Amino acid sequence: MKRRATKMYFGDTVNTSPYFRGEAGAKIDNPRGKAVKFSSGQLVLGTAADAVVGIVPVTNDQALEQGDPVDIVWKDMTLALAGGTIATGDVLACDANGALVKASADGGTIGVAMEAASSGQYFHMIVERGTFAAAG
Repeated sequence: MKRRATKMYFGDTVNTSPYFRGEAGAKIDNPRGKAVKFSSGQLVLGTAADAVVGIVPVTNDQALEQGDPVDIVWKDMTLALAGGTIATGDVLACDANGALVKASADGGTIGVAMEAASSGQYFHMIVERGTFAAAG
């Protein structure tokens, strides 16, 4: 009986990190916990109903200038800034200032709230991009 050769692979060819490093496409004041999107290959603050790609970690407490490196959380759990009243389990979208709100209009979504929060508070969420269609 012949034995087959066993292939072995070392290393990881898939990025399993929840972080992505990009470049700021515009100045972003106080980016902590805000949603960002791609614009011309760079990251800019998300606005209402945008298809945002991630959340700036709350550890980033400095304003970003155009061209600055910026890390985002693009999957898994993170802290985010509430732009309105959020209940546990709410599907989340971006408001006009990059903060997170309960999805209520057609557009992109960024995740699910893991705890309740009021406007201006940081809360835990699961980053999970999708789309939302309002009833009607």
